Amino acid sequence: MNLRDVKNKIWSGGITKELYKDTKDYNIRISCAKIESGENIFSDFRGYRRILKILEGKVLLRKGEEEIELIPNKTFIFKGSEHINSKNNLEVLDFNIIYKPEKIEVDIKELTGKNLIDFKGKTLIFSKKNHTTIEINNNFKIMDKYDFLITNSNKIKTNGDLIAVSFIRKIE
Repeated sequence: MNLRDVKNKIWSGGITKELYKDTKDYNIRISCAKIESGENIFSDFRGYRRILKILEGKVLLRKGEEEIELIPNKTFIFKGSEHINSKNNLEVLDFNIIYKPEKIEVDIKELTGKNLIDFKGKTLIFSKKNHTTIEINNNFKIMDKYDFLITNSNKIKTNGDLIAVSFIRKIE
């Protein structure tokens, strides 16, 4: 599936596209969001942890007195209850993971070139450029920019520029 094929959900600062959400009252949600230019306040996701990566553009985040410039290939991890403001002059596209750390274990890797991914649980592969190749159980797939797939396979061969997110429910 490609990002352009995912239904838009409007929020105060732009548009979100959910790539994956485990249940209606979710424990994990993986999405991409377009952040309109200007200043925005991040939504309160108390009880969740957030992982934010920038795919296109750059954004200046303010967490209290601290300022963080977030650009492509940089990751920002924070508690969902933290008060975060953002400011950007141009539209930004982000990759966002929101999850309950007491229920879900998350591993995220940004990969380039040839790699063998050996994750446990489900894995979401998100291609950042055209011609990313994926091999799962001797099946090959060529992914274009912003294509994504979800698999339960724990050994995945990749070649390209991608984000891989593994997530597994913790035993309660």
